[in-house]
Formats: sequence, structure tokens, C-alpha cells
Amino acid sequence: MTPPFTLFEYQTECGIVLNASAAVEEFNRAFRNAIETLFSEIGIVAEVARQHFRKVPMAVASGGTREIVEATLLATNLLGLFDAVVTIEDVQGRGKPAPDIFLEAARRLRVPPCECTVFGDSDEGIEAARLAGMTATDVRFVYRPAWRFDSQAAR
Repeated sequence: MTPPFTLFEYQTECGIVLNASAAVEEFNRAFRNAIETLFSEIGIVAEVARQHFRKVPMAVASGGTREIVEATLLATNLLGLFDAVVTIEDVQGRGKPAPDIFLEAARRLRVPPCECTVFGDSDEGIEAARLAGMTATDVRFVYRPAWRFDSQAAR
């Protein structure tokens, strides 16, 4: 199996059962320890954020945990560009494709959803934007992380 994969897929592949909360805690610990070496900004997305900084309200709306999302934004020097950061914890675990994360971001920015543009990198994110009544731009057309390309090529 080629990462990334879900906890369920991992358990099935390895024939084991894991405590989900302990696994998430361990993942977050390992992630925090390695974050400086794991991430660099997505140039085209970061450039859009920099060009629109203080010109239009902007938020990050992620299905990740606040701890990981903010650590990633800090590691890439992007956190200060955004007026709000909305994570899965802010919407009681209702992740994409539910529109809740994007609707909460619009609410915090005080911008009607129909005036929002989402830069998404997953089918679920694009669908969530559509369900929220927002315009969606699929960044996968201009950005393909190596791990996604490699995992798809291996199939």
C-alpha cells in the first residue's frame, strides 16, 4: 500500500486494530517533530495569498486539526496572511464534502458565501465549496505534490 492511506486501510492491510485517538496523537507528535523538514509552501497558492494580503479577507479552511494546520502555516511562513483559520474542530468534526468548514470561514470573514472563492486540492473540497455556494478553483491543475503523483503512478 502506498501512503497516504486511511487508518482503516492501514489496519486492513496490516491485519491489526489500532486505538484511533492514540494513533492520531502519535501521528500529531511525529508530525510536530518533523514539520520543519516536511513542508514548503505551494508556490502558486502562496503567491495568490501574498498578492491579496490585506486587500480581501482570506481564511484557511482545513479538515485537519488546528494544531497541525497552524504548525504547517507557521513552518511555511504563511499564517500571518490569513484573517481566520477554520479547522475540523471548529465544525464538530463535520469534514468535507460537508460545506460546514467553508461556511464557518465565510461567517468569520463576514463575507457572503456566494462571494467566496475556494482554492481546493481534493474532490471533497471542491464538492464542499459547491455545496456552500462558493466558487471553487481546483489547484490540482497547477500543483501536483510528488507524493500524490507517485502514489497514483504506483497503482
